[in-house]
Amino acid sequence: VGSYLLNTCLKKQENINLSLHIPQECLQPKDNLNYRYFHKRVLYLCIIASHLKKKKKLFLSVQFSHDMGTPLLPVLIITPKDSSLRHYTIILHTSIPEEFFPFAKLLPNRNNVRPSAVTTREAEDRNNDADLAATPRYNSALLLEMGSRERHINDLYICILN
Repeated sequence: VGSYLLNTCLKKQENINLSLHIPQECLQPKDNLNYRYFHKRVLYLCIIASHLKKKKKLFLSVQFSHDMGTPLLPVLIITPKDSSLRHYTIILHTSIPEEFFPFAKLLPNRNNVRPSAVTTREAEDRNNDADLAATPRYNSALLLEMGSRERHINDLYICILN
């Protein structure tokens, strides 16, 4: 899902961005609330990282980092062990089915982090979504996971071909 696919790499150290689809069976409809999806995402990446670290003959390192500096979007950064492939870095992202969460729930003015998830019991009484502060960054992180990377790379590919 990056510049390597488009043959537009500019650096000597080339990044190969791969997107792993989290199976729909791992998700539930209300995972958009209270960081539930992001906790499942980290668990999914941890399981993959533990399996990759066992392949010591293939990989020099398997590390976590943040996509775009956003703590909600961890990625796995993998360095191949083969010396002929050392100038490549593999970055594993995740994604989920494109329309898994209703887009209306992810609008910038909507709240998807309820106070009970992050504050005291006093805030739990405020259940009306209209009274809650909007969570636009959280919502946009969910939208990014719902196929935005793939749509973006497809649009760039079409532009390059034309």
